[in-house]
Amino acid sequence: MQKKRVFGLMTAAGCALFAASAMGAASDVISESFETPDPNTAVTGVTTSGGTWTGYGTVTGATYTAAVAAIGTPINSAAKTKVLAVEGRVTHTLTTATTTQKPATVDMMVQIATPDDALAFPSGTETSDIQVAVGVDTDATLKIWCKNKSNAAAWYSLGSTTYTVGSWHRVSFTFDYAHALCQIRVDGEPILTANGYLTTDTTNLPGQNGSWYKLAASTTQLSSVQVIGSTSIDELLVKQDATATSVDTVLPELADATSGENQTVEIDGENVPKTWIEQQGITRTTTEAPDGSGMGVGEKYAAGYDVSDGKTFGVKSMSMSGTQATVTFDAANVKTGYTYVLSTSTDNSTWSDATTISSAEALAGSKTIDLGDAAVKYLKLKVIK
Repeated sequence: MQKKRVFGLMTAAGCALFAASAMGAASDVISESFETPDPNTAVTGVTTSGGTWTGYGTVTGATYTAAVAAIGTPINSAAKTKVLAVEGRVTHTLTTATTTQKPATVDMMVQIATPDDALAFPSGTETSDIQVAVGVDTDATLKIWCKNKSNAAAWYSLGSTTYTVGSWHRVSFTFDYAHALCQIRVDGEPILTANGYLTTDTTNLPGQNGSWYKLAASTTQLSSVQVIGSTSIDELLVKQDATATSVDTVLPELADATSGENQTVEIDGENVPKTWIEQQGITRTTTEAPDGSGMGVGEKYAAGYDVSDGKTFGVKSMSMSGTQATVTFDAANVKTGYTYVLSTSTDNSTWSDATTISSAEALAGSKTIDLGDAAVKYLKLKVIK
C-alpha cells in the first residue's frame, strides 16, 4: 500500500478526501474525537454524532504531540489517546439536513505522510463533485486541488514549506458558498494563493483576498469528509451557521485571537487586532494589502477598509489661490465616522498636522484650507479612527 496520496477531499456527493456537508440549524456542530470507541474498533459501521464512517480504518490507541503554532493548535488541548488510523480510504457521510449558500468550516488534525508516487487521486476516483482536496507530495510539500481562474482543475503548490513525516498538523477548510470559494489554513495560518491573489477573478467578490481558492464543484453544500491513503486523523469538527451571511461566523477558533496578553499585531505603526486579521484571511506577517491598492495592511485597518476591497483614500488634486489650497478627495471611499487630517511639509520629511476634516466634509469631495506659509510644498492625508 502506498504511504499517502492525499490529505482529504471536500465533495458534494460523498467522494472526497476531506469532505463535509452543510447543516441545517444555526451553529450546528459535528465533532468526532475517536475517544469514545474502544481501541481497535473497526471504523465501518461506527455511528457518530453526525453520520456514519465507512471504509478501511481502525480507531486505535495513540498519543501524539501536535505542531505548536502561535495561533490555535491543536484544536483540542486535552490529552489525545485514540486516533483513526486510515488504511486506504475512509468516508464520513454527513446525515444532517443540508442548507445551501451558507458558510461552513471543517477542521481536522492530520498526521503527515508522503506518497510513494507523485501526488494524484487513486485510479477510478470521481472528481466531478470534489470541491477541494489537499495532499502532501513526495517531497513533503503541500498541494491543493482546485480550479484556477481559467476554470481548469489541477494540483497547485502551496509554497515551499516541508513537513516532518509523522508530525501532526491542524488543517482547516472554510467554505464561502456565496462566492464559491474555499480558504485553507494549516496550523491556523491561511495558505495564500500564488502571488497573493485569488485563483479566480475578483469580479463581484467583495471582501475576498489572496487566501481564497475557487471551488472545483458548482454545488453549494458538502456531504462527506473523506481521507485517502495511509495516515491518521483526529478531532474532526464540522460547523455551519445556517443564519449566517458572512464566513466570519464560522472561521476556525484560534486560541490567541481572543485570549492572552497580546491581542494585536503592529503593522505599519498600527496596533491591528488579531481577530481582524483572521477575518481578513491574511497571515500575521502580511504587510501589503493584496488588492493592488498600494496600501499597507495597517493603513487598510486604520482607514476602515477590507484588505482586498481595492479602496484607497488620498488627495486627488490640489489647486492654489494665494495661500488658499482647495483639496479634492475620492468621496466614494470615505468611511462615515472617520476623521481625516491633512498634514503639511516643506521638505517631504518633517510633517505637521494642519487641518482636521470630518467624514461629512470629506464626503463633500473637497476642502479648502489656508496654508498660511508659502514655504509649504507638500500635503498628505491620514486617517484617525
